[in-house]
Amino acid sequence: MRKRLTLIALCLAAVACHNQDELEELNQSFELGYRALTTPVQERAQPVQLSRWDSLLKTYRLQLEQTTPHGEQAAQHWQNLQHRLLVFEEQIRAYRQQPALYNLGGQCRMVLSQPEHPLEARLRRIHAQLRKAAPYYRSARRNLQQFDAEAARLGIKKQKMGQRFLRGALMDSLQIADLPADTVQSVRRAAREAVRVMQQYQSYLAEQR
Repeated sequence: MRKRLTLIALCLAAVACHNQDELEELNQSFELGYRALTTPVQERAQPVQLSRWDSLLKTYRLQLEQTTPHGEQAAQHWQNLQHRLLVFEEQIRAYRQQPALYNLGGQCRMVLSQPEHPLEARLRRIHAQLRKAAPYYRSARRNLQQFDAEAARLGIKKQKMGQRFLRGALMDSLQIADLPADTVQSVRRAAREAVRVMQQYQSYLAEQR
């Protein structure tokens, strides 16, 4: 009888250990997927593809619902992932309801304010971001579903600030940077086009108030 109880205890411990490892791997897998989708948006001003964010959330929520934690460590991993999914869901909701989150000028300003990188490298990176202005703001309109007048006003304010940056600090930086003349002209053209697209986005927000 004692041997049988010992065997059962060992089996339960093995199940708990396997379950713990499974849930830990599930957490790590989600984080990899999350970073792959959100890092380009934050660092390279790529359009937000909320359909892919929705898919990631749905996939891991389903896996979590189908998993029962065995043991304290497994329960902690389960709860951690549940919390991360709730936070991710709020992030998705924000991108559907807060027009100010789409702020290309602000992202470019953040790049310029990184003194650890050479000015020329920062300006080239900003150039790449500005060239994505049209798809960036198309994505914004596609993603936004419902927002109030206050959210629209904040979004408009952010666009105006971004345009001031592109017309002011960015142009000043181009004058002192050691860049080829054709690159400088290309950045100027991209900035003018980005301002035009941002103004269109402003008009869109004003119409929705």
